Amino acid sequence: MKWDKMSRHVISISSNTTLSALHAGCDVLATGGQITITLPAPIADCDIRVINGEPVTAGSNGKILVGFPADVNTKLYPGQALAVDSDGAKWFAEEKPGRWKIPNGATVYTSSFTAGASDTNDGLTPQTPLRHNSAAVQVIYSDFDCSNATPILAPIAGSVFVNDPIAAGGQPTGDNLIQVSTYVDPASPSVVSFTIQCATGAAAIMGDNAEFNLAWNALHPAGTARLQGNMSNAADNASGVYQHNNGLFDMSGICTIVGSGNKCNAAFFDGPTPGASAANGFNCEGTFDSIWRMDEGGGRYTLSGVLQPVNDALGHPPFANRLLMILGENELIMGTPQAMGGWASLGPSIVGGDGLLITNGVAIPGGVTTTQGGRVVTTKF
Repeated sequence: MKWDKMSRHVISISSNTTLSALHAGCDVLATGGQITITLPAPIADCDIRVINGEPVTAGSNGKILVGFPADVNTKLYPGQALAVDSDGAKWFAEEKPGRWKIPNGATVYTSSFTAGASDTNDGLTPQTPLRHNSAAVQVIYSDFDCSNATPILAPIAGSVFVNDPIAAGGQPTGDNLIQVSTYVDPASPSVVSFTIQCATGAAAIMGDNAEFNLAWNALHPAGTARLQGNMSNAADNASGVYQHNNGLFDMSGICTIVGSGNKCNAAFFDGPTPGASAANGFNCEGTFDSIWRMDEGGGRYTLSGVLQPVNDALGHPPFANRLLMILGENELIMGTPQAMGGWASLGPSIVGGDGLLITNGVAIPGGVTTTQGGRVVTTKF
């Protein structure tokens, strides 16, 4: 017979545990960090309730569930509970936790090298990271309720992610903003950057109303990133940041974007953007078509900070056909004087197709050519 739910015993666990008939009719209170809780073969006339007893704060661990009904998430987040029932032939979910209402500062860590890094982890601490950025975005979209809190996706410095961009489309439940910041291990303070390398497509992609705050240095003042996408050098694409269909990104801190050829753009806007800004610019290494290209759709962006040319490992300065290409009723507002030297070659920027460049008196290296209704003005007023 089942236990009276008004007088349930509480059994505490803090290590990997396979439940048994000893837990029948009980509340199992799980602590001890990321532990695995396994459901046994069905037990006749049995119910078990599992509670994640970790505090609902950033840095607390989830519990990994094995053998539970397929309609139950395999991760039980801090403060959540679930209950299962069995008739002896099958386990049924009697209580499901739903999305996790995340606390402020909730962070999902990713790593390519941390021992035990796996997409089956909870991802909530640097010791239990997910293996892929794609898995981290999926966790945020599928598992989290982001109302009144912004989730942080934190690649661990030293990681090299191959064909694993940070990409989102649509929006999570509650809010559509995801912060991306580099996590620097206090035990390795000199390692401050992670790398994304993609054969096709950009390293960071946002579209269909997705919103990123690419705040590289928000978790550590020296935190940065190296973005090397579009290594196939496809036209109308980006090596660094690709924005599509009302996607939006703000950027602060300095990253390095590596160009893969004369068709490649460091940042490419394909469709409208409702308005955002880059506070500190970024480093430019390698070979590019345009460093900053705003194409069709009509959007507005404020670009502060220097698009800084830097030499590659062999000492070669970067090449670009132009610094800027502003087309399709897009508007770019410049906020910082640009680097006039340091480029192997840099042709004139292009403003056309009803595009608008507001220089604020900033000189554009290589000069500017206007075509097909493009305009260059010093101020809007």
